[in-house]
Amino acid sequence: MFTSILSTQCLRHFSAQSTAGKEVIKSLRADTGLPFVRIKEALLATDNDPAKAKQWLLQKAEEQNWSKAQKLSTRETNQGLVGVISEPTSISLGSVLCETDFVASNKEFVKFLYQSIAELPKLGGSGLIEGSKIINNKDLNSLLIKSIGGLGENIQPHRYYHHNLLKGQTFGTYVHGKLDSPFDNFQAGKIASAVIFHNLSDVYLQNCIAQHIVGTLPCDTPLLQQEFLHDDSLIIQDLCKQHSFEIVDFCRLSF
Repeated sequence: MFTSILSTQCLRHFSAQSTAGKEVIKSLRADTGLPFVRIKEALLATDNDPAKAKQWLLQKAEEQNWSKAQKLSTRETNQGLVGVISEPTSISLGSVLCETDFVASNKEFVKFLYQSIAELPKLGGSGLIEGSKIINNKDLNSLLIKSIGGLGENIQPHRYYHHNLLKGQTFGTYVHGKLDSPFDNFQAGKIASAVIFHNLSDVYLQNCIAQHIVGTLPCDTPLLQQEFLHDDSLIIQDLCKQHSFEIVDFCRLSF
């Protein structure tokens, strides 16, 4: 009788420990995304301390990602994506390159594109920004290395643009080849433009001029002298005069 009760208590204790162990492994799996074998290795190396195991896993993952990023860094990047974040007082664009169109449409790649553009206001300055400035940002560089490790391709921040609106300024945007966006105020595609206006409140016309910039291949003719894509009887300068507005700046990015 006593032996039976003791055996039952031992089984319950073992079952509770086993359930707790499974929960820890599931939690670490959710936090790190690493395989169960790697998580069990981490728990063994840290005497089953979940906090230490998580730190161990993150450190090992970062080391592996750095190694993978260095190996992939010489591969050609002929694909990519462009993104636009529109805020009430600013507009930000960015392009990120990768090796294949398959990765360019991957949600983790799109997420990195979004995160890198979202950081532009914190970097300061306006106008064109080279991808090297993004790489030099510690937090963004860590995200980049993690993305390379997870996706297994060379990924390169390319070019960026940011503009803080001044009094009386508005902007229009256009994105060609749009993907479904998982984030608010964010669009991603293959080509994108933003145009900064002074004294133009017509949203339709704002976006039509942005579309003109996407649809017109870069050429030697200045923007103001180009025939308007939506009405070739007008040049852009005519539109400015007719509607009494100015084009302050514009940017066109493609991968």
